[in-house]
Amino acid sequence: MGSIQPLLEQQAWIARGLESGEFKRFGGVIRNTKGQIVTLLKETASTQSGIDPAMLKSLGMLSQVAASASVLNLAMGAASLAILSHKLDTVAKEIDTLTQIVKSEFKRDRDTRFKNAIQIAQDALSIADAANRRQLAYQAISDLNLARLDLIKDIDQAIQSNNLQLAFEYLIRVMLATNSLSRIFLELDETDRARQRLTDGIKDITAQTRLIIRQALGDHPALFLRKEIKKEDMERFLTIEKWLSNKTLLDIIDDLRVDFWNQDLVKDKGVQIVSQITRRPYQKFSDYLDEQVKSLSLFEILIENLQRLEGFELEIRCMRLKGKTFAEWNEETSSAAVNINGIGFVIPDEPIELDDVA
Repeated sequence: MGSIQPLLEQQAWIARGLESGEFKRFGGVIRNTKGQIVTLLKETASTQSGIDPAMLKSLGMLSQVAASASVLNLAMGAASLAILSHKLDTVAKEIDTLTQIVKSEFKRDRDTRFKNAIQIAQDALSIADAANRRQLAYQAISDLNLARLDLIKDIDQAIQSNNLQLAFEYLIRVMLATNSLSRIFLELDETDRARQRLTDGIKDITAQTRLIIRQALGDHPALFLRKEIKKEDMERFLTIEKWLSNKTLLDIIDDLRVDFWNQDLVKDKGVQIVSQITRRPYQKFSDYLDEQVKSLSLFEILIENLQRLEGFELEIRCMRLKGKTFAEWNEETSSAAVNINGIGFVIPDEPIELDDVA
């Protein structure tokens, strides 16, 4: 599928394109300004935390985000049901490390139902008889979809009660469920339905992600431009704000400068200042700022996952264009990938044009 270029040149060429704006990364898919796919990425390290941080930085990824258990795989083919089930187990265990109010309000039966549905799907796909395989797989699809709908309701309730950490946890599970549903359809060679599941899911997840982040940032996000905030954290905030607003940096600054000299925002206000994410009261403004900075990682995980789902949808379009089954696509991209520091690069001989399969 792809041409093999010298490794360092390959990495540098992609990094330069991303830095200049000539290329844009959608999870594990890199496109040029014409919308053509120029590179497909996939993990080749045993875990995402094993990927070289310098490599991640060159691709516009933060190492702490890539190493999170909540982050989806880069490549569609790598997200097997077994891996998705393991991710669900890991994020379920993390609930016990969160605040008491999140632990007490989180509906643990959601994870149990989700896990059971994935297990049914795994069992179904191991059946040799095609009719029985499909029947049991569709039972898993139905169960997974019901679990996803319940989680969406839970997100809405958590947002309304201003428990945004809880909303984050539920949204991560919606992302995993969307990934799982699409994967099952791919395993059944129902490519169009796999793509439709992703397209519909991305639309819902985008709206929920924007709502959670915007509500968490509050009415006065200009606080992230104060001198108490480290430069790298200010840059992280501005990257998130650009994604939220789709505005230029100048327009964002123009929107924020109304609060630049608002001294009421920086006074210690005791219990009146409450962190949107952890719902804990603070006595000092500096404590509030620290917690807001910590919340940036949660926002980055949500955005990265959303972009990876978008990358999966682009991969399916590529697969359709090539006339490949899911199994054939996985085999071809795996054999064509050039491993560089934990990331596999698949470089097409020519940029892949997707307009005719939109």
